[in-house]
Amino acid sequence: MRRTTTLAIGLAAVVVAASGGWYAGSQIKSPAQVAAEAEPPPPSRITVPVEMRTLGRDIIIRGDVRFDQPAGITLADPPAVLGGASIVTLAPDEGTDLSEGSLVIEVSGRPILVLQGDLPMFRSIRPGDEGDDVMQLEEALARIGFDPGAIDGAYSGDTATAVDAWYRSLGYEPIGPNEQEQAELDAAKSSVDGAARDVAFAKQALAAAKAPLPQSAILELDAAVASAQRTLEDARANAGVSDAAAAAAVTSAEQDVTDATAAKALADEQLAAGQAAEPPLTPEDLAALEQASIDAATALRDAESWLAQSLIDRDQTARNNANLVADAEDRFAIEKARRSETVAPADTSEFDAALADASKRLSEAQSTYNGLLAKTGVTALRSEIMFMRRLPVRIDRVFVERGDGVAGEIMQVTGSELAIDTSIAVADAGLIDVGDEVIIEDSFSDITTTGVVTQKADRPGTNNVDGDRVYLEVSPNEDLSEGFNVKLTIPVESTGGDVLAVPLAALSATADGATRIEVEHEDGTTTFLVVTIGLDAGGYAEINAVDGEIHEGDRVVVGTEQTPVAPSSDA
Repeated sequence: MRRTTTLAIGLAAVVVAASGGWYAGSQIKSPAQVAAEAEPPPPSRITVPVEMRTLGRDIIIRGDVRFDQPAGITLADPPAVLGGASIVTLAPDEGTDLSEGSLVIEVSGRPILVLQGDLPMFRSIRPGDEGDDVMQLEEALARIGFDPGAIDGAYSGDTATAVDAWYRSLGYEPIGPNEQEQAELDAAKSSVDGAARDVAFAKQALAAAKAPLPQSAILELDAAVASAQRTLEDARANAGVSDAAAAAAVTSAEQDVTDATAAKALADEQLAAGQAAEPPLTPEDLAALEQASIDAATALRDAESWLAQSLIDRDQTARNNANLVADAEDRFAIEKARRSETVAPADTSEFDAALADASKRLSEAQSTYNGLLAKTGVTALRSEIMFMRRLPVRIDRVFVERGDGVAGEIMQVTGSELAIDTSIAVADAGLIDVGDEVIIEDSFSDITTTGVVTQKADRPGTNNVDGDRVYLEVSPNEDLSEGFNVKLTIPVESTGGDVLAVPLAALSATADGATRIEVEHEDGTTTFLVVTIGLDAGGYAEINAVDGEIHEGDRVVVGTEQTPVAPSSDA
């Protein structure tokens, strides 16, 4: 028993030793095997989908919000009443906006009014005057809603009337004619008004004479014309059907005659053969052939008779249909003529002559009135009208009060609209023009709005900007905080809509300088596709396939990714 146990223990020790040796051997690796396992795995592709997106390139700068630059106002020729002193009788309030056509200040009870224009008021403009200053005045009057007549640079009666209406709308009497001249003007104006009433009455009478028929009568006439037209169309349609049926009957009858003729010939041929037959036919068979020949002859006569009748019927049908269509055509023509005669305008020659006579008298009266105005009408005084290049403006400071004499600068104004001062690098100046849209972000007021470039310096270094930058003025479309610095974004290039785009990392160059992308397919394979490049912005580029197709959602390779290698247990 002891020997057996000892042997078993020994065998077990051998097995354990052998197993340990096998395991140890399995863990021993050659240098080549270790190097192979240390190799990194093949890199995997990084792909992204082709997108449809709008690409744009922006210039981002900062700017300071301000009102327009201030300017002083001095009265070059202040009004004075009856040779007295020029005294302020009504002074404006600071902060007031001056719009075109408004009152600036009142001196000695007379208004100082403002209009927009480049040419200073260098003279008082009187009836009969002509020139560029008159043209400027006419254009301004038209803008503020007072019709000066023809804008032709000639101070006419219509221009004087517009100045008169402008003054009176503000509560002031214009400087005009004396009492006698005014009486003559009033009489001439009364003649114009009377002639205008006569013209209005003549127009009413002419309109009544030309008054159209009631709508119901016109509708009845239209209905009669339409009914006659439908009758004509029905007659033509029925005639076509009837003529076709009659023609078909003739064709059928002709076929019957053809068939009967062939049947008669066959019957006669069979009879002749029976009569010459050897041995002779029985009397009964021969009689049957004779009867068949007689019947065929009878059928032929009937077919010929039906054909003759069909021809007669066809001709009669054609005549009847032609008569029906002709009657319908006559009725249609009659109804159209009746409508034209009924709705034709009446003879209005008498009313036309009356209107012409009244219009002539009005023209003569207006000419007389305009002639008087041209000599004695309202004057646009140099001392009461000033022109400014830009309006509206805002009154920042007023240096005079009611009762003060007028001397020197009376007030200081700035533009009533906000503006933003900024500048751009000289290299970017060519990308921006006056009128370009600007996106404005005011972080202080949490406002995002838009504006436009309203000024661009013609050279670098102007308007207190550095010599390597070009000054810009931007006008916002909404109120902003004056004196604050804001962010300005100016889009300078855009695709104008969604285009096919890929990241710039997806682009590579070929040996011949072309650009290509690598497209991954569903089976994991890839192909290179040559493309042209449009706008690139924001890390993306617009692409168009040169040879082949590319679509939204297709995946393109932008790089490779290396899978990390786990450290070896033998390291």
